[in-house]
Amino acid sequence: MIVQWFAEMFYKILTSLLGWINLPHLPDDIMNSINETVVLFSRGGLALFYFFVPHNVIKYGIPILLIITAFKYGYFFVMWILKKIPMVGIE
Repeated sequence: MIVQWFAEMFYKILTSLLGWINLPHLPDDIMNSINETVVLFSRGGLALFYFFVPHNVIKYGIPILLIITAFKYGYFFVMWILKKIPMVGIE
């Protein structure tokens, strides 16, 4: 979902910057060939990545990493708010 949001934002920025250029549409066979090539390369890259890092490590490691990162920035945010209150005395 986050990746899709980033892809949509990238697409919107790219189309707003390059929208004035009128390029002809590619035929469907070329678009299908490009899509198949991208999918093939991404699967190959993931297979190579999974060769070095097991799937279970990624499946459980990424959520743990995200939770730790969110806690870290949440802590920084709360401390920043507490530092703004003079009565608390945190510097």
